[in-house]
Amino acid sequence: MSSRRFHGLGLFYAAIPVLAGAYSAYEVATNQLERQHAINWMTIFVPRLGFAFVLALLVYGLFRAAGSLVERLHGVAVAAQPTWRFITSKPSAADP
Repeated sequence: MSSRRFHGLGLFYAAIPVLAGAYSAYEVATNQLERQHAINWMTIFVPRLGFAFVLALLVYGLFRAAGSLVERLHGVAVAAQPTWRFITSKPSAADP
């Protein structure tokens, strides 16, 4: 997987908590609108979306860290290929 792919996956999975927070705030707002005419939108949306954005940042950071680790491990594996071929190669009959 490339770093670009982890970036896209991180953004996709980071959007899930934000959408869930927005949906939760929408549900609370519609319930309160059914009971009364005036509601305070800030007290409904800010706590839920604030927590959702913090959670989204954490999820995105985890995906970026995993992507960085995978890229680094891939670089180590590519660098070790010539040594591995030398270790696993069979000696030829011409070598004394």
